[in-house]
Amino acid sequence: MDETGDTIFKNNAHLHTSFIPLQKPSADIYHSNVIKDIKPVLATANAEISIILAALRENPGSLEHILGDGKQFDQIFSQLKDGFGMFECSEQKLDREQLKNQKMVFFLEGDKLINIHYPSLPLTFRDINMIQNKRLFAIPKGAKLTTFLDSGDKITKILVTGGVSKEAALSSVYEISFAFPEASGKVKYIIKQANVEEKKSLSKAKYSHSIIWNPVREQIYIIGGVGDPREPTKSVEIGKKENGNWKWEHGMNLQRPRICASVCDAGSYIYVFGGFVKKNLDDYPRIDEGPHLPVYEVERLDLENKKSEIISKLELVIPIYSICFPDKFAATNEIIFFGGNNKKAFSFNLTNKTVSEDKAEIRDLSLTDGNQCWTIDMKGIIMMVPKMNNNGFQLLSYDLSKREISYSEI
Repeated sequence: MDETGDTIFKNNAHLHTSFIPLQKPSADIYHSNVIKDIKPVLATANAEISIILAALRENPGSLEHILGDGKQFDQIFSQLKDGFGMFECSEQKLDREQLKNQKMVFFLEGDKLINIHYPSLPLTFRDINMIQNKRLFAIPKGAKLTTFLDSGDKITKILVTGGVSKEAALSSVYEISFAFPEASGKVKYIIKQANVEEKKSLSKAKYSHSIIWNPVREQIYIIGGVGDPREPTKSVEIGKKENGNWKWEHGMNLQRPRICASVCDAGSYIYVFGGFVKKNLDDYPRIDEGPHLPVYEVERLDLENKKSEIISKLELVIPIYSICFPDKFAATNEIIFFGGNNKKAFSFNLTNKTVSEDKAEIRDLSLTDGNQCWTIDMKGIIMMVPKMNNNGFQLLSYDLSKREISYSEI
């Protein structure tokens, strides 16, 4: 890296005027060739520029009149992102305020380790232990997780709900937050553990339910699942955080009881696809054992009026816990879903209530367990998924403008 001192920095000029992205960045450059004294400055510049890139991700059309059409914009953005991709997260120094309002995705490894990724920064933290009262915390079997933005400190956290222990459903609720330093100014972020705090329990114990966060109403919806006594439920429970704790109330009933359903938040409505019930009640809580009876009806939950209605009956079986999200870019009247070992994604048309095959091709997602979350990134969504051999994780990006799915290592 011959240009280290002269090209990147000129007479200690401010970073936003003198930083030049490298054509072929490498993590090794950062550790071996960059002058030690300027490492914190480089990292700060990377963080500041990431904020700008994050804004572009959220509003990609804002610069299209300057950068040209979508294809040219994507190419320029990719070059920018590659240029700033030289830093390892464990060495970056960031202002704690920059993590406010940041979206996050996560990936569980077993029941005691969690990995998180902030797409807009971008930052990845691996192998984080979850600690409750100075002891390792394990995610209960059958519990369901979602990210949510805490309205108090504006930091994205993870909510753990329900589960099963000794064949009895649990009503427990936990919040997972990450041990960011409290000190102001520039501090080193090396996240090795997450703080787990028990919160007010659900009003009804359940497991193998569906969970979704509605950011407009700032509410969590707990949908269906297996309750006590051991049977599938129709109940939809609504949670809202008030004064540092969760307040839970019964919201509405589904038209069909179901477990392991796929759910999609679409602003004023939540759409519920698939799921199943067990033919024999004695097969619970061994969800994978015994014959299943698929649920074919699609339900729409009206969040304003707190009621549910069946809007369609599909002929195909929706894989359990499919990834569902609305197409907010190309076809705003469609919901995309994919999962299981299907090689294609599908779209559900909200106007004519029909399903069609999407051109996007996917790899095997049969390992998903309902605890995979996605977030908006550029002109599509991004999430963390298992690798093909179930050895670690990778990023899945779904470009809605191109209807293409791509994978990348992080």
